Amino acid sequence: MIDLYTYRTSNGRKASIMLEECGLDYALHIVDITRGEQGEPAFRIINPNGRIPAIVDREGAGGPDSAPLVLFESGAILLYLAQKTGLFLPEDEKDRWRAVQWLMSHIKRLIFSMSCKVGCVTLYRNVSHPVSHYRWQEP
Repeated sequence: MIDLYTYRTSNGRKASIMLEECGLDYALHIVDITRGEQGEPAFRIINPNGRIPAIVDREGAGGPDSAPLVLFESGAILLYLAQKTGLFLPEDEKDRWRAVQWLMSHIKRLIFSMSCKVGCVTLYRNVSHPVSHYRWQEP
């Protein structure tokens, strides 16, 4: 059984989608980042960075007799689950590294797009500008 600590953000959903696709049993624990729950001591034990998603694999990396494994960062979680189940990563080493390269490329783009969003909001937060009022507006 895997414990998933996440919230309903695009980054937070990656781990839940992967768990579903892998067919793994998991318990969902909502960490409400709008209320600052990611900063609470109980969650900081799981992820000292205080960010979602995070997982605790109660079986650990070595099977049922292993110590629980705690992982955070979506890319690390996706790679771990793929390796644990033998799904989504090719067996051939060259093909496997090509798949990893695409995963890293996706993660890099996500980081870049979020930093652009933060930069744009910071630039235009006190300016009446269509970008600040339309593009980054929460639904």
